[in-house]
Amino acid sequence: STSTSLALMVRPDRYDSSKLCRATGKIRFLRIAFYKKDLQKAIRFALEAENKGYQVFLNMVNTTGYSNSQLREMASVLAEINPYAVTIVDTFGCMTQQKLTDFFDILNSVLPNNVKIAFHPHNNMLMAYPLAQCFIKLVEYSNRDGIIDGTLMGIGRNPGNLPSELIANFLNTQYGEKYNLGEMSAVIDRVIEPIKKKYEWGYSTAYMFGAAANINRNYVEYFLENNLPL
Repeated sequence: STSTSLALMVRPDRYDSSKLCRATGKIRFLRIAFYKKDLQKAIRFALEAENKGYQVFLNMVNTTGYSNSQLREMASVLAEINPYAVTIVDTFGCMTQQKLTDFFDILNSVLPNNVKIAFHPHNNMLMAYPLAQCFIKLVEYSNRDGIIDGTLMGIGRNPGNLPSELIANFLNTQYGEKYNLGEMSAVIDRVIEPIKKKYEWGYSTAYMFGAAANINRNYVEYFLENNLPL
């Protein structure tokens, strides 16, 4: 589509921002995924990216690892950069609706109104869809725009992401949106289904237990690959 905008995702601890070219063509957005320890690197990267014409997302990796006071402090720092969006990231797939509400309320109270709040759920505990519905309600009663990350058929590294077709249907039926589910279905049949025959993703008890223990899926993968009991 000629109206499609593309985004790149980078880790500021793994990429030299001086190598970043100016924003051109369809690539308008830059998503900077950073851990707490790399805050200053993320800030430097964001400022350079904004100077080069990108609209910047600041993705707080493992947001559930923040206390409320830490998140408030982080939001105050990020507000000074005035990014396009700040993203709540459920890296370990262990987010609860109460945690999401607490985090959203903190960001909503600290960030300037022009900064969008985004949400990136993982589906370890099959909570991506209900959490996305919760997020939509939070945005509805707030004073700003929100963004939800999703993928067709939930495609993504185990255990997958929020299925875009699910949340699109929810927005169509509950909010009168006009997302084309037929086109989504066609892409799933033509593109995603063949990939799923080769690479598995989706719910598994191993990743559910990993989320319950609040640990990175790297550890779960290590146990599975080495046939170790979880």
